[in-house]
Amino acid sequence: MAISNESSRSIPGLGIALAVLLVACAGLLYFSWPQATSNEGQAAFGRLVAVSQSARSIAATRLAGGEADMAALEAAATSIRSQWQGLNASAGDRASLGSLAAAGGEIDNLLGGIDGFVTTAPALERVDAAADRLQRLTPQLFASARGLFAAMAPADVAFNQPFSTWLEQSVTSMQGALAGRAPTQSPADFLAGLQANEAALANIVGGIAGASTDLGVRSAAQQADPVDVDTSLRLLTEVQNAVGGIVAEAQSLSAAGEAFSRIDGGALALAQRFQ
Repeated sequence: MAISNESSRSIPGLGIALAVLLVACAGLLYFSWPQATSNEGQAAFGRLVAVSQSARSIAATRLAGGEADMAALEAAATSIRSQWQGLNASAGDRASLGSLAAAGGEIDNLLGGIDGFVTTAPALERVDAAADRLQRLTPQLFASARGLFAAMAPADVAFNQPFSTWLEQSVTSMQGALAGRAPTQSPADFLAGLQANEAALANIVGGIAGASTDLGVRSAAQQADPVDVDTSLRLLTEVQNAVGGIVAEAQSLSAAGEAFSRIDGGALALAQRFQ
């Protein structure tokens, strides 16, 4: 059988077409086939980022005076260490992370922050206990002192009105500072605010009870029931003791704030790197 010129020319064309098809299939398989090492490394890093965000949330809640499980924070640190070690078990594992492999400094910063924060847990417990006492005592002190103001003659009541208003403002300010504690708030500012309000309460209540003349408050000691006067002074002492208990933990509050800054910065840096 004679072979036509068309057939002889179509054979090379068919070979080229088959070659192109094979290359295309190979490319399709390469890009569609699961890239196990790379994807698994990045997915594991994503899980690590999620744990770091959880750790940040726990620390932020605790520093603000909320209920938080410190054991869960320690468990988060253990998990982060374990996951990071697993991601760096071999050169191949590190290669699978790509640019994420450079996150070692951020991991160290995060873990150092968690370790430091955990050491302040007992002090934070004491601060919270004192803050709870203040939240309970300040309304009682306000009510007691207002009773002394009201027990005076009308002219004395009118004279003392600015001090009565100042008393209310100081109690409101102290309660607001206690309830509105934020993880990013400067411990020094928080303590300074508490001490300023405590000093105002001491002068106003001390003045109305006859124990202080610093502000020129007219005393109700000779007009009010002595039991009520004693009650106001007792409550004032308890408030001062509670404030003193918080101020005594100034160093630990500062350490907790610094530790949280490391946790916050490390968790944010990891999230940004992962994006």
